[in-house]
Amino acid sequence: MSIVRTVICDFCGKPENEIGFYARGIDDRAHVCESCVDQLSEAIAEKRAERDAAERTDDDGEPDRLDEGEPDRLESDEAPLVEAEVIG
Repeated sequence: MSIVRTVICDFCGKPENEIGFYARGIDDRAHVCESCVDQLSEAIAEKRAERDAAERTDDDGEPDRLDEGEPDRLESDEAPLVEAEVIG
């Protein structure tokens, strides 16, 4: 007698006949349906975006921005590489 195993999504519980595509785990014990994979992908992308945004913040919690004020000035002990005088 053969045993027929019905595949179900281990995340949402839908049976194989309700899922279009599913991914199997290495040992064929875990299954994830296409819909759950899509939802997990979106959740991971959101978390990565949040993490990346957090890494781009100043100590004050504000996002890093280019200084729109005056251009960076050389320290007094640093001489400019080239000094030019425009004539004419």
